[in-house]
Amino acid sequence: MTITDTNFSERIEKKKSFLFYADYLIACLLSIILIYAGINKITSPSALIENLTSLFKFLPENLIIMIASILPLIEIGIGTALIFSLYEERIKKYKKAISLSTAILFGLFLAYSVTVMQPE
Repeated sequence: MTITDTNFSERIEKKKSFLFYADYLIACLLSIILIYAGINKITSPSALIENLTSLFKFLPENLIIMIASILPLIEIGIGTALIFSLYEERIKKYKKAISLSTAILFGLFLAYSVTVMQPE
């Protein structure tokens, strides 16, 4: 092994460690955001129900209440799964599915935000 090979492998190790810590930090932040938002929606569901009612006027009120009841549980579940996917070996194999469900959830929140922010 030459000196250049050693430098190259050291650079790869630094990149791996940076990516590892960036992935770890992003997963922790996203899980904290999801768990906090879920708990906040459970403690005061009236604001969520009002927002959903004003946005989805065509849906029956029972369905809106059901969505407002299930959404915080989904958020807390995905946030908890993200945390456990960092530490628990049995859950690490589902990390791609957990990341995909997180991306879908945040995509839905983005679409909701864009829809609400449009001028009427």
